[in-house]
Amino acid sequence: MAVFIKGNRWYSDHYVDGQRKGKSIGDIDKLTRTEAEKIHKVIVSEIILGKYNIKSKKSLFSLLRY
Repeated sequence: MAVFIKGNRWYSDHYVDGQRKGKSIGDIDKLTRTEAEKIHKVIVSEIILGKYNIKSKKSLFSLLRY
């Protein structure tokens, strides 16, 4: 499981139910690596808790706002 850049976007690479999944989590112009890693940690936490919805349209970036 990792965070990486592809083109101009940050991606989260993770496994859900034994299948590798990738999810775009934001533009590199709008997110720092630290913020992208925080979003990735939220995704991983949701997977562990069984709350991760692969089809969710909810913005994970909004979870980082203080």
